[in-house]
Amino acid sequence: MSSFTSFLMSSWKLSMIANRRISSLTSRNMCLHTPLTVMLDPLPAMTQLLDRFASYRIMNKLQNSLRDRGICSPPYLEINTSDQVEIRKAVEKKQLNYPLICKTRVAHGSRSHEVSVVMSQFVLMLLCTPLNSWSICVWIPGPPCVLQSFVNHGAVLHKVFVVGEAHFTVERPSLKNFPLGPCDRKTIFFNSHEVSKPESCSHLTALDDNTPRLPPPSGDVMVALVKELRAELGMALFGVDTIVNIHTRTLTIIDINIFPGYEGVPQFFSSLLSHIESVLKHRGTVPPPREPSPLPVPPICSRRSGF
Repeated sequence: MSSFTSFLMSSWKLSMIANRRISSLTSRNMCLHTPLTVMLDPLPAMTQLLDRFASYRIMNKLQNSLRDRGICSPPYLEINTSDQVEIRKAVEKKQLNYPLICKTRVAHGSRSHEVSVVMSQFVLMLLCTPLNSWSICVWIPGPPCVLQSFVNHGAVLHKVFVVGEAHFTVERPSLKNFPLGPCDRKTIFFNSHEVSKPESCSHLTALDDNTPRLPPPSGDVMVALVKELRAELGMALFGVDTIVNIHTRTLTIIDINIFPGYEGVPQFFSSLLSHIESVLKHRGTVPPPREPSPLPVPPICSRRSGF
């Protein structure tokens, strides 16, 4: 699946560079030219999840519709500049609280898993300034990147895997609790994929024995979240990273993933097969009619067009 997401990532980068001139590469056009192809998820919907600016806006939007369910997402900020004064003012205006999670804008590739936990404003200014010499020692994101307020959650990540009408929740290790507010502690650099593996054993996930263990989110809340996300994304195969705020006990969405690994979901293949069968049944066996082929261009028009 990595080669496919790499293809989508390349398309997204090209669209940014070419001012979205390749927008013709859509699921509709693909289906018109290959009528027997069945799209499980539309390409434009998948492409937007490769951009954290887009996915974080979706998470923020969900707060309005899911507030009554006790579901929220942390405050976040899109960083497009290295101007320190502008960044500092934006952090204050958005009321982001330290520690801050810093991630790349691009949500695909090895660098997308590299995350930093920023403890102070001074370090934040360094992180958001592209300094090539620093990259020799540690990973420095630089703009464009995303800042998100860190939420203490008892070092437990609830990963939600969606397969059509079905969804599964799996617990994974996560970052331990940190003191709230700016402090002089060093910035923490880690790979989110490594820290949240089922077998992960890291000092970053170790909790004190006195830390209470929070109950998992209720099934009804998860159903409401998945239903709203499916409608908003227009997708059926995706993952959601959620945590439970240790102070407010609210379910907090921190990330959305395009076609995750589904590790720890034993029913994945049977659920995927059921979803494919449902899509095929809903679509029917008769392929959609092809659009009529364009008429050949007269030679005189070709010459005038310079071809």
